[in-house]
Amino acid sequence: IAESSKHFYVEMSKHKLSRGNVRKGLIACCIYYSCKHHNVSRSIKEIACLCDITPAILNNANKIFQDIMKGHINEELFNESIQVDDLTSRFCAYLNLQKQDRIVVIKETKRMNDIIENSNILIGKTPSAITAGILLYILSMYKIPFQKKNASVQLNVSIVTLNKVIQVINNNKSMFDN
Repeated sequence: IAESSKHFYVEMSKHKLSRGNVRKGLIACCIYYSCKHHNVSRSIKEIACLCDITPAILNNANKIFQDIMKGHINEELFNESIQVDDLTSRFCAYLNLQKQDRIVVIKETKRMNDIIENSNILIGKTPSAITAGILLYILSMYKIPFQKKNASVQLNVSIVTLNKVIQVINNNKSMFDN
């Protein structure tokens, strides 16, 4: 990932030199697309946090990055978005779940996410928020202990957003009955 990021940055800097937040955003884009290229996707929020910038800076630089790198990166990477399945196992690891709990939670998260995607009940929510909300809903359903505040910090999703996602899931419980 580091080598790919460096390669992307060298290619990009041949075409555009920038300073300040744009430069930081372009560096973050190199890391973001390198992660996607190597199938270890990270959310924009995670990459922004890693690079000590705001997601807005990364999003603004993303347009510039895509324009510059069109011929240098497989364009499928530009179209693919982060999916809930990409985040589930990593989020479970953040929550320090036991192995048997993790297996159940991952399987149930995938099932619920498929239903949510088909129904569009959480349209407009980020994959991180959806994943975190589903995970916390499942943890409470199976009475697996967790602290919402710690989960919010670990998963980088606000408690308000988690509550909204969980409320939508609760309001549509009947959709998730087996």
